[in-house]
Amino acid sequence: MLATWVPSVSPRGLGRGKHETEPWISRRFLLAALHFGTLQFPLSVRPGDRPDLMLDFPTHTVGVELTEVVARSLAQADAIANKHYPSAVVDASLFLRETQLAPQEIHQHLQSADTLAGPGWSGDSVEREWAAGVLDAINDKTDSLKKSGYRQADAYWLVAYVSTPGPALDLEVATKLLSPFHPLGQRHGFSVVFILTTRSAVVLTEAGVAEMTDDMPEPSSKSLERSRAG
Repeated sequence: MLATWVPSVSPRGLGRGKHETEPWISRRFLLAALHFGTLQFPLSVRPGDRPDLMLDFPTHTVGVELTEVVARSLAQADAIANKHYPSAVVDASLFLRETQLAPQEIHQHLQSADTLAGPGWSGDSVEREWAAGVLDAINDKTDSLKKSGYRQADAYWLVAYVSTPGPALDLEVATKLLSPFHPLGQRHGFSVVFILTTRSAVVLTEAGVAEMTDDMPEPSSKSLERSRAG
């Protein structure tokens, strides 16, 4: 179905790019959609651009946009560590979505980062960071969808893969933090949003959270969340 699918992706900073991440997320999305009974058959899947996938069902066509959700500062720290400081410990609690650090500042930190040094996670901070990243991704991709250049489809879905490592996520708490967000189904908007991690999946529709599971099967033995070499 997806000839370009790869079972694993390279670490950040060591060759990782859309040519690996998009096929991986596509496969993860199709497994989740199959799990929830969202797909209809016969089905044709056409990779492309704007949107990343076209799903041709017997009666309609759905355009699927893919995105990876990760704090920019954390992605930068991972890439720099993998390339220059392979033994450094990247503490995710130091590199949040609102954290703004210059590359040189990250270098200075990683040069002596041999243990966890951040504030850690308390209360529902893990869930709030997750929800804030997801909402940012939905808003960014919705703005992009409204611009010209997208292939025509009867509906559009968004797949947001959260690849931020960290402590265990309470999925029910995290999804409740998304409840104030309801711009789905509007003109030039996404009618369905899939929010995925390696083991969990949430489906948002106009009515709110439609499906949720924290026990998805692994798509492969190597996860997209493996951002570090090892």
